[in-house]
Amino acid sequence: SPSIAVHNAAHVLAIEQQAPQKIKAIKAVSQVGAAAYPQVEEALMAGMDDRNPKVRLATVEAILKTAGDRCDPCDISGNCTPAIRHRLWDLGYAVHSDGCPVEPSAPVRRVARLALDACGGQLPLDCPPPQSLELPSQQIIEESQVLPTPLGPELKAQ
Repeated sequence: SPSIAVHNAAHVLAIEQQAPQKIKAIKAVSQVGAAAYPQVEEALMAGMDDRNPKVRLATVEAILKTAGDRCDPCDISGNCTPAIRHRLWDLGYAVHSDGCPVEPSAPVRRVARLALDACGGQLPLDCPPPQSLELPSQQIIEESQVLPTPLGPELKAQ
């Protein structure tokens, strides 16, 4: 079609229709382990950078499920390379200067934090300590600040 709108819409739809294939590929390649082939790390990084939140979520879920043994530094079946851990931190905790999270999808942020925790070890040096963006409600904060009443003499004797 000579219409730019139709051409652009077809292009976007074609990209969106690739999501199931991308998810299937991510799940398959994550089983191999990023330490075994550099292409695995590259594929997982691409999945975490994909525009489609379903692809990003499937990628961080795959990393979580295949994190490997965090107590074994020689484990080559896991997917916790420094680059992947850094990107998980960005997805889970990073915020823009305006205070909005870098990752717009709350489920992706949550699973990225879980995957980062499953990977264990130290965070990359340029990442500050993680702080959750999800804060407790004001009611919970107020309830936690109430001091318990001391026991009276009649209760102490019992």
